[in-house]
Formats: sequence, C-alpha cells, structure tokens
Amino acid sequence: VAIGTLILETFIFLENGTVTTDSDEEFDVSVNDVKFNVDLSDWNFCNGTCGAQADEAAEYIDVAVLVKGLDASPRRRANSNVTYDLGGNVSVVLSTKVYVEGDPGEWVDMMEGYPKLETIGQKTVFVIRFPKFMDSAKYDPVVEFSRALENGGVGVDGDDDDDDDEEKKQLE
Repeated sequence: VAIGTLILETFIFLENGTVTTDSDEEFDVSVNDVKFNVDLSDWNFCNGTCGAQADEAAEYIDVAVLVKGLDASPRRRANSNVTYDLGGNVSVVLSTKVYVEGDPGEWVDMMEGYPKLETIGQKTVFVIRFPKFMDSAKYDPVVEFSRALENGGVGVDGDDDDDDDEEKKQLE
C-alpha cells in the first residue's frame, strides 16, 4: 500500500519580480533565484490502526529538505526568523505557511517552531511540518542565488567560472 505522493518542483527565475502566494506572502526574486515547491498528495495517514503503534494516529508529516551551500551549515540571518545564509552570498527564505487542500482549501500557519533547522547525522536540514490534510498540501520557499552572481560568488553549477549562461540553457 502506497503511503502517498511527494513531488518536488524546482524553478529558476529568468526575470526580476515579486512572487505573491494566495496567502499574501510576498518574496522579491531576481534573475537566477530558485524556487522549489514541496507537494504532498493522496497521503494515507495512520488512523490508529497501522503498524506497531496501533494506538497512535498521525497528525502531521515532517519533510526534511537538505539545501547545501558553501558554509558547513545554514545560519539564521540576524533579525529574521525565515532567512538563512548558506554561504557564498546565497540565502534561503522560508515561508511559515503551507497550503492545505480540502473543503475548503486554505493557507495555514505551520505549527509553532516550524520550519526549523535540525541536524540529522552529519547533515543540517530544514524541517517542514505539514498538518494532516484531506487531499493535498504544498510548501514553496525561495533560494536567492542572485546576490551570489552579482557579487562574483557561485554560479548555477556551484563554481565561479563564466559559463553559467550555457549551463542555464542546458537546464531549461
């Protein structure tokens, strides 16, 4: 029996602009910034009758996402609960909301303390907590690469050479 479906979508912005979610969160984006969506659907939540823990019911799903930068681990930016520096002038801006489809669908705040940084083994990951949902749920943060490119940092391929235009074409 399948547990559910997880889809990870990735987008590279080719123009400057502002991304606005249905929840009215706004993210300024620049050329070469990256946005990714985590979509969950058709999830079979344990209702107290599955596995060894028959008396427990699932109320949420945690998804751990590894976003690697030049620094050993992400650092929270001063005066921000949602922006983390990854090194090399690259940062990730996390949303504190998830979209939960159902009747009706709506943008909801994540549980207190999420998203959060967590160390699993030797890796530092961002943990996104999705509440229990009927049909599907979605999460969509932004990774800012543009500052790195403007300041001579890493390019699309993680190096500092000038062949990024050709590499972007290959990605499209």
